[in-house]
Amino acid sequence: MATPFSARVVPRKHGGEARVRLARSGDAAAMLAVDRGVVDAGVGVVLSRRDLPRHAAEQVDRLRPTLEGDPRMGALLVVEVPPPGSSVGLAAPGLVVGHGSAHRYRPSLCQHVAVIALGIRPDHQGQGLGRALLEGLVDWCEGAGVERVELTVLADNGRAQALYESSGFQREAVRGRFVKHRDGRYVDDIMMARWLR
Repeated sequence: MATPFSARVVPRKHGGEARVRLARSGDAAAMLAVDRGVVDAGVGVVLSRRDLPRHAAEQVDRLRPTLEGDPRMGALLVVEVPPPGSSVGLAAPGLVVGHGSAHRYRPSLCQHVAVIALGIRPDHQGQGLGRALLEGLVDWCEGAGVERVELTVLADNGRAQALYESSGFQREAVRGRFVKHRDGRYVDDIMMARWLR
């Protein structure tokens, strides 16, 4: 049985705090706003606006299998910061500025492996929130008995690559020209993994 994930308050690089916690269905609109911000920034993305849900209700439907599914198979986490003029604490609600997921592979012979993904709103990047979210996802994986964690990162996302490498992930493969932008530019996709046990 998976160890439940406990919310945690983490320091932000330039002062203040943030909280990492399990996502709830009420976070859907904020999570969609994060996705839109990341897609609009255009760095390290494989999605376009047309790939995203049109509204929060559609986002809830997309997230429902993880929110209501077997907690041993997956988790959604969010990172939130306090609204201006307040502190986040463990009880006060905050502004969701990032989210991440961890999903175990379904085949029984691969359930020791999970794949993770995460995103932070561009206007909140560089504050250590991506690292806090990544550490939360890895902690969930460890508590769930996962032995190997995988992720992919596009070659044009140097900041994310540096984060993953500094967190113990190693490059394993490259999918050449995996993404083709509308301007005809190709971007490679880098597959990375980290062994937890």
